[in-house]
Amino acid sequence: MTRVGEAAYYNRLGDEALDWIRGHPRQFLALTLTHTCTFWFPDLPRFRCAYWLTSLVALLGLSFLFCENRFGAVR
Repeated sequence: MTRVGEAAYYNRLGDEALDWIRGHPRQFLALTLTHTCTFWFPDLPRFRCAYWLTSLVALLGLSFLFCENRFGAVR
């Protein structure tokens, strides 16, 4: 077992992740869209309407922010 520093370890993991993304762009897009939709619109039967409404209002606010201050919206 080889010991490496934390920074080197995370740099290697990042490189491996980017290599996988470059080699599997469709799977990466599908996973990203699935995770994004699950985050913004969770499947919670009891509070589904409240979460969806909150998410839609948040996305609307983010779009307004993007129009006013793009740097602030993406940061």
